[in-house]
Amino acid sequence: MNNDLAVHVAHLDGYLSGVVAVDGNIRQYTAEAFVVSGKNNLESPEAMIRDFYAVQTDFQFSSSQKLERGLGDLERQLGGYLIRKPWGLAEQIAQQLVEDRRRFLAFRIMDMIADMAPETRSLRTVYKLEASASGSSAQVTFFCVGINVGFIVLQFNDRSLSLREHNA
Repeated sequence: MNNDLAVHVAHLDGYLSGVVAVDGNIRQYTAEAFVVSGKNNLESPEAMIRDFYAVQTDFQFSSSQKLERGLGDLERQLGGYLIRKPWGLAEQIAQQLVEDRRRFLAFRIMDMIADMAPETRSLRTVYKLEASASGSSAQVTFFCVGINVGFIVLQFNDRSLSLREHNA
């Protein structure tokens, strides 16, 4: 991975982390961005992510789908991962304002991806993977956007379920 791409992905990583922190559950819900690559570009995103995390954990993917409309589907789905319970006061905020903010943030992320990897527009390959780590009931969602060297991965981690089970 070239240094320019690494800097842009690090910026996206910080942006995602900050956006999801606004909900207030900074220990239960997190997001990050990184790049995975394989020995060849024919490898699946599942294999590349398993290799990336191999030392840390054993991921079991419960769902893997190629998004039919690629980047368009990604942009439509991202908002719900970026703002889940806005400012902890969802019932006090007009739902249209929340939806507008979700669309804006998703647009900003898509813009960042297009700037750092213009080939995403021609490759149009996007996967959505659902996973859980062995020994954990945390839910993890990966959006994998195809680039020339592999995938830009947007990862969303929801540990709130495992905390509720632990506290029960």
